[in-house]
Amino acid sequence: MGIAVQLYTLRKELEKDFHNTIKQVAEMGYEGVEFAGFYNISAKDMLDILTRLNLKVVGSHTDLNLLENNFDDVIEYNKTIGNKNIVIPWAKVDNIDDMKELVNRLKPILEKIKAHNMTLHYHNHSHELQAYQEGYLLDYLLTELPDLYAEIDTHWVKRANVDPISYLKKYKNRTKIVHLKDLSFFDGKPEFAPLGEGTMDLAGIIKQAQENDCEWLVVENDEPKQGGIKDIEISFTYLKKNLTR
Repeated sequence: MGIAVQLYTLRKELEKDFHNTIKQVAEMGYEGVEFAGFYNISAKDMLDILTRLNLKVVGSHTDLNLLENNFDDVIEYNKTIGNKNIVIPWAKVDNIDDMKELVNRLKPILEKIKAHNMTLHYHNHSHELQAYQEGYLLDYLLTELPDLYAEIDTHWVKRANVDPISYLKKYKNRTKIVHLKDLSFFDGKPEFAPLGEGTMDLAGIIKQAQENDCEWLVVENDEPKQGGIKDIEISFTYLKKNLTR
């Protein structure tokens, strides 16, 4: 498994100085990056940057509306930079009717992406882990769309009071990419934390990810209190010490 970072963690730093920030990511030892926007950089220039820094593209978080309205442009950009994994980062899903609507929206996109020899993934938060029948709303999505991959965000699974290790095991053949961030508490409220500074069973999660033959572990922190660079440095140090490959 490779170690990558979701660049949403570094959005503030990237907006100020994309080139220096992405360089720091490579210098830390990260092997790959997952995009959440391209900062008005052309695909050709982005490829040049990634090639120079020897960074692989793990995936790209892409808004569903953008896929529906600008599909060809999205595919062209991602093919140019060498990305084969398109990820839906979030969808408003409050109940089963919302999930059924999401399934209907994703069906044609999934078929078009497969035709380009690419894969479509769905990145969960906690709201898709609402109970539904014998499982959860997310299970309905993954059952209805068997070619859709699950980009399981283990932090959000845990926040929904679901065991992330068991959930990873459930979708053993559909998890190419797994998101890691730790979970801490302040005044009884859950918070994001860099790896090794919270309560997540990271060792167990990593072991299951390896058993799943996952390709990438992706470090992410939605709100890094210590700043994005410091946060991903702490997390990388943790993984370097605890990941045997």
